[in-house]
Amino acid sequence: MKIEPMKLERWLLRPCEIDVGGGGVAKLKLEDVTTSIDYKQTLGYGPTNGSLQIRQEISDWFPGTTPDNVLVTSATSEANLIVNLALLNPGDEYVAVMPEYGQTAPVAQFLGCTTKMVFLNEDTDWELNLEALNETVSKKTKIVFFNNPNNPTGALLTSAQMKSICEIASDVDAYVVCDNALRGSEFDGKPAATPFEHYEKGIVTGSLSKLGITSFRIGWLIASNKLVDDCWKFKDYTTLSHSAIGEYLATIVLRRENRERYIERNLAMSKANCETLSNWVNANSRMVSWIRPKASFTAFLKYKFKMNSEDFCERLLAQEKVLVSPGTHFGVDNHMRFNIGCKPETVTEALRRLSRFMGGLPQKT
Repeated sequence: MKIEPMKLERWLLRPCEIDVGGGGVAKLKLEDVTTSIDYKQTLGYGPTNGSLQIRQEISDWFPGTTPDNVLVTSATSEANLIVNLALLNPGDEYVAVMPEYGQTAPVAQFLGCTTKMVFLNEDTDWELNLEALNETVSKKTKIVFFNNPNNPTGALLTSAQMKSICEIASDVDAYVVCDNALRGSEFDGKPAATPFEHYEKGIVTGSLSKLGITSFRIGWLIASNKLVDDCWKFKDYTTLSHSAIGEYLATIVLRRENRERYIERNLAMSKANCETLSNWVNANSRMVSWIRPKASFTAFLKYKFKMNSEDFCERLLAQEKVLVSPGTHFGVDNHMRFNIGCKPETVTEALRRLSRFMGGLPQKT
C-alpha cells in the first residue's frame, strides 16, 4: 500500500512574502539557548532511549512521571510513528479526533487499520462530543488519538473531559494517545491535561518544536514502563539514535528556569497577536468569524465566501503573497489556519493583505 505526501507539509513549502500558515512560534536563536558550548564533547551516539539527564528534565515537566516513563525520540513525529508501529495490527480501528494535524491517521491506514473520525463541534466552541466518541469506538478500536492543545483550533480538553475519554477507551480496552506538542502554549499558563495521569494505557507525545526550537528534532513519548520499552524496540529500527548534539542542547532548554523563560516569551507574543486578531475579526465580521483559541499558536478562522479552502488559500497566495493553511488539510472546509506565533509586524501585515483580498471577493450571504 502506498502512502501519499502530507498535503499540509508540502503546502507549507510554498514560496511567499508573508508566512502565517505554520503552527509554531517565532524561532529562537542558538544564542538564546547557550553562548558556551562544550566543544570537546564527542560527536557520537548517546543512549538510544535518551540520557538519564534529559529524561529527568522531561519528567520534571510532567508531574507523576519518572525518567523510566520517558523515551526520547526524533521529534513528535517519530514518537507518534513508533506508537502506531508498536500497537497497531491489520484490522484494528483507529479513532482520530478532528480537526487535527494529520500526521498519524494515514500511517494507521498504511498499517491496514480502519480509521474513524469524531469532529469537535464548532457550535459549542470546538468542544468534544463525548457521546459521539462513545458511539464511534468499538471492540476493534486500538487507539483513540487527538491533539491537546488542539492544532489548529487552539481548543483545550479539560481534565474532566480527559478522564471521560479514558473511561470510554477503557471500556473497549483501547489506548489513548495525546499529541501534546503544544504544551506551554496555554494562555492560562496551566499545562493541558493528558491521559497519562488518568489511565494506564494513556500515552503522551511531544517535543521542543513548539517552544520555538525545531532544528534540534528532540521529542519524547511518555507511557507505562512496559510500553516505553516496547516502543524503544521499534526505535532501534527507525532512527536508532536521535540527534546527540540536539539532545545536549535540548537538555539545556528543558531546565525548568530556561523552559519557563521561553514559555513566557512565547505567550507574550501569541497573546498580543491574539488581541490584534480579535480586533481584526470584530472589524471584519461580515467576512470572517472565529472561536477564540485557549492555547496554541494558531487560530482557525471561518470565512464567508463561496469557495473551498484550498482555492481560497491558493488565490490569497497568488494575489497577496500571503500563506495561510487550508482548513481541508485538517479535515474541515471553509476555514484557514492562521499563525499567531509570528512576530507582531508579520501578523499586522498579513491581516492588512487578507482584508484587501477578501474585500474583492463576492459574499456568500
